[in-house]
Amino acid sequence: MRVHSIQIFVSDMERSVAFYRDVLGLPVRVGTPFLTEFELEGLSFGLQYMEKQYMSPGVSMTIDFEVDDIEAKVEELKAKGVEFTAIVLDQPYAKLAKFRDPDGHLLGLFELTDE
Repeated sequence: MRVHSIQIFVSDMERSVAFYRDVLGLPVRVGTPFLTEFELEGLSFGLQYMEKQYMSPGVSMTIDFEVDDIEAKVEELKAKGVEFTAIVLDQPYAKLAKFRDPDGHLLGLFELTDE
């Protein structure tokens, strides 16, 4: 596994994009009202919109790990007691699965698809 992306959940996309783009100087690769990704060498770093009422400790960011066979990795982790909060295997560009670490931090698995 390798870290594929880090996504920070934000409640005000415009304000957050201005900070990361204008203050930190990160170039925007793609931007929408719900997701903005920045150009970083070898890693996808982005902002993902989340309504403030749903933000809480452990739900402020997610780290996604890229794997070659997500179904096998999900089964391996389930056998080790990991409970998944979401498994989405039918995205047009990737397969995703989300779970939490022992302290409640949101983590994910990510597999690029050929589609």
